[in-house]
Amino acid sequence: MLSYTNDNPVMKNLESQVENARVNLLLNINTYKKSLQVGKQELQKQNSGFTGQLKQLPGKERNYLDFARQQNLKQELYLFLLQKREETAISRNSTISSSRIIDMAKSDFTPYKPKKSIIYLIGLIIGVILPSVYLLVKELLNVRIGAKSDITSATLAPILGEIGHNNDKQSLVAGTNSRSVISEQFRSLRTNLQFVLDSSKPSTILFTSSMSGEGKSFLSLNLGSALALTGKKVVFMEMDLRKPKLSESVGLTIENGFTNYAISEDAQYNYKKLLKPLSFNSNCYLISSGPIPPNPAELLDNGKLEKLVAYLKTEFDYIIIDCAPVGLVTDALMIGKSADLTLYVTRQSYTYKVQLDIVNDLIISKKLKNLYLIVNDIKAEKAGYSSYGQAYGYGLNFDKKSWTDKLKFWKK
Repeated sequence: MLSYTNDNPVMKNLESQVENARVNLLLNINTYKKSLQVGKQELQKQNSGFTGQLKQLPGKERNYLDFARQQNLKQELYLFLLQKREETAISRNSTISSSRIIDMAKSDFTPYKPKKSIIYLIGLIIGVILPSVYLLVKELLNVRIGAKSDITSATLAPILGEIGHNNDKQSLVAGTNSRSVISEQFRSLRTNLQFVLDSSKPSTILFTSSMSGEGKSFLSLNLGSALALTGKKVVFMEMDLRKPKLSESVGLTIENGFTNYAISEDAQYNYKKLLKPLSFNSNCYLISSGPIPPNPAELLDNGKLEKLVAYLKTEFDYIIIDCAPVGLVTDALMIGKSADLTLYVTRQSYTYKVQLDIVNDLIISKKLKNLYLIVNDIKAEKAGYSSYGQAYGYGLNFDKKSWTDKLKFWKK
């Protein structure tokens, strides 16, 4: 600069070099600065990562300590079990037996237990003696009629008919087209009547029993129906003035019946007004009881019953009277004076044995004439009873029976 001016080319060249050097130096400085900043950012990221790892160290250390503690515990337990196993092995091998076998065990040819004789004895007691004692006690405690022998041993009254159990739950079983077992039993009873009644003249049949519920209304209705099937004219008289059931069985009311006639003062009473035709047979009529009176015995003792029965004998072949139980009230004894035949109804498993004494008393005192017994509601499985239908299969729908019922039938 001392030798040349500012416009000298040499000076301009030097200034140009200096400027270029300065520019390059600045570029290098900026580049280096940026590289330093990038390095700084990388170091900051690494620092952040290390800081985060340092923050996680307490939790990892805690988990590590837990795992280490469990490992130490299981290791100690394993070592303890190994030690016990070795101690047990040493103790077992060092034990000396205090016994020895002198002779081998022997056994008899027959077993010592169980004893056959004791088993047979117990079987005999359980299978024969206990059931026999049970049946004996049951029979001694049984106060109701169960078998035919209970009747024949307690009374001398002959049994005129045996009627089985009614499974149909219908009042009328001896209908026109009925071929069931029980309908055949009523036909058999109808046949038996020919041996105790004079079929050439009208007959009056009285039904009575020891107590209510033995089947008087059921038997009288079906016996009358069986008689009507032969062309006979039958009239039913509902003379149980205390608990009439016959009208209800045939679907009629008790209005306009015997009690209306008994209290009537008409000397020329029209008896035909009492007759009610029955739908199941044109030969059957019913005289209902009428309104229940407060004094049944007095109505029966006024003499009008005999007049009514005398009139009915001129119009009908059979007069069937359904009466009150003779064991409870005296109505049957009063009506029995007009009856030609008395059928005393007993019911299996219902009538008490002591009530058969009533039959004996009636026979001995002759309070009811021509008395015969009818056993009602006989179950097929009861011992001492069998019926025509059960013996010969008549009236049974055998094809519809189950194989167990068929087996029972052939056994019989």
